[in-house]
Amino acid sequence: MKADPLTRQFVKERDEAVKTAIRTDDLRVFKRFYARWKAKGIYQIALPSDEVLWRTLYKMLYHTNDATEEEKAMAERWLIAHGSSTKI
Repeated sequence: MKADPLTRQFVKERDEAVKTAIRTDDLRVFKRFYARWKAKGIYQIALPSDEVLWRTLYKMLYHTNDATEEEKAMAERWLIAHGSSTKI
């Protein structure tokens, strides 16, 4: 089943926000993405603590279809170094 245009746009922007936040080491990037989509009524949950959010972003990067093998390997190393696994 093919995703609708809004879902495709959301996933595209989410994946870009995840990669940019990780690359720049700046959670504000993802928080801006979150705020934009929350204002549209898409997100209805509160963001977790920064520590949990970082783990979440690295797990998202590891599991996204858009990540390269190098990005997945980097995400896996980060997760292991911070006491997490790649499991969701």
